[in-house]
Amino acid sequence: MRTASSLRVSRAFRRLRDRSGGLGRRTVATILTLFVALPAVVAGIGWSVSAAVDEDVVGRSVPDRQLAAIVTAASSCPMLTPARLAGQLMAESGLDSAAARTKSGGRGIAGLDDEDWKRWAPWPNAVRTDSSANIIALAHLMCDLSGQLRLANTRGDRWRLALAAYRTDLPAVKDGGGIPDSAGEYVDEAVAYASYYARQPKFGGPGGQPAPTTTPGNAKPLPAEYVQPILAAGKVCQQVTPAAVAALLMAASEFEPNQLGRNGERGIAQFRTDLWQRYGPSNASPWDPTPAIRAVGTALCTLITELSGINGDPYVLALSAFRMGPDTVRQAGGTPDAATHAFLGKVSYYVPYYQLDTRLTVAPAPPPPPTAPSLPGVTPAPSAPTPSRPIATPTPGVTRPTTRDNQPPIKAADAGNTVTYGPYFIYNAVTKLCVDLPGTGAGKASGPVYQQWCVKTEPDNQEWTFVRRGVDAAGYQLYWIRNIDDNYCLDPPGTGPVPGDTLINETKCHDVDNQYFRLEPRFVSGGFQYYWIRNVVSNLCLDVPGVAVAKNVRLALSACIEAPDDQHWALIQKSEW
Repeated sequence: MRTASSLRVSRAFRRLRDRSGGLGRRTVATILTLFVALPAVVAGIGWSVSAAVDEDVVGRSVPDRQLAAIVTAASSCPMLTPARLAGQLMAESGLDSAAARTKSGGRGIAGLDDEDWKRWAPWPNAVRTDSSANIIALAHLMCDLSGQLRLANTRGDRWRLALAAYRTDLPAVKDGGGIPDSAGEYVDEAVAYASYYARQPKFGGPGGQPAPTTTPGNAKPLPAEYVQPILAAGKVCQQVTPAAVAALLMAASEFEPNQLGRNGERGIAQFRTDLWQRYGPSNASPWDPTPAIRAVGTALCTLITELSGINGDPYVLALSAFRMGPDTVRQAGGTPDAATHAFLGKVSYYVPYYQLDTRLTVAPAPPPPPTAPSLPGVTPAPSAPTPSRPIATPTPGVTRPTTRDNQPPIKAADAGNTVTYGPYFIYNAVTKLCVDLPGTGAGKASGPVYQQWCVKTEPDNQEWTFVRRGVDAAGYQLYWIRNIDDNYCLDPPGTGPVPGDTLINETKCHDVDNQYFRLEPRFVSGGFQYYWIRNVVSNLCLDVPGVAVAKNVRLALSACIEAPDDQHWALIQKSEW
């Protein structure tokens, strides 16, 4: 087994190589002569020059439960892989969940200190000694460090730089322009252990099954005979859309109605026996695709309700339970195993493809004609059990200027962090609805964000400012999107990258977070510029999930789609209605 000492010897060779340009030739020759004699010196303590140069180490075996958490956490951003995360954990704590003090001065398997744990705990009331929670928290922190180093244009391998920032601190890496000497040994150990784990069967190395992947093959076109049952399944509840049902079927069986799974799953939806008994029609078979597809909607929507007491996205929990079984999801606290994580990745990957299938689009009821047809359409609020919000009647004769100079800059030199543009209604080109908060006043921290009928002139909470925060490497201006009624900002969960179709909230505005958005112009319609509103940490766009055109649909971040979709937004000031 390799040790940290042997890594130091190997690193000395590299430093000599890198710095020899500044030494005299005679000095370098003398030093190299000493290294040539090194085998005789180190032989008495079991070393050799070949071992010093060899970067291989032997890490501890990763238990299955830790492996599941590692695979899940490694999907937090593209920089991470399961082997890299395992390598860092091995270098940090030796995979010891009860470590009282780790290499970086923290505790537990991930070496987080109490301040980091408080900030990065992955769900409310997460237990400090829960190894899975610590692993996920570490992944989120590493992704955040990587994002900040990217925005600072720090050159070098992103993962190695993030390791160095974790071992020392972020300013030491940013200001020094690379890995400081005090972090070199830690980085080398983590890289060496990552190389070891990448060769192990559990991680997809030679001699074993490949590690589950979340990068699936190409989606297949939806067979026509399955369109109607998918539409029916997508009407059971708001969270489960027709596109999501189609994506699940593609991920499960590629629309093969006669498929038998390795664990006895049956048919086009790969229903588990226990789930079919609970959610399938009593007079039907999972081998019959029509009732099986309809039962997918019933099963997922029921599971969303049944698992509401577990921390996490209810839709993701329901998908996990469809694959693993609800009891297993409860016992695991919502953390999927490696195979289920791969399944979730496939479903998420396929959803945008089936969102483009116009056969799965549920056409909305035609709205009443607006008073001012030259303006974006606004439909009066329908009746509801609770009192509806006042909707102002459009003022006849209002016209828009042919050119508009009230939009936030797309690309501009950052001139300070206090410049604010707006406020604006954020108006969707397809749904004709506006970004909205519950009620008519200030929202709540970590509260949901919806789309709703645009309330044009009466008091409400639909106006947002774009607050300039910086410029990214591509020159785009970065913004907070802040509500004027409560001063909260649009916010994806956590503080790092999030997967596609993650529901979005609003909360207190933070710079060291994932709240930066940029505007990307797509087209002009009716005199208004429409944009993608892209979250720069997750590289996803503000989106109305699925084909939802109804009010009170929660907004999400999804893969940006180069096609007509409900990801295009106009920024309209109140005076322009």
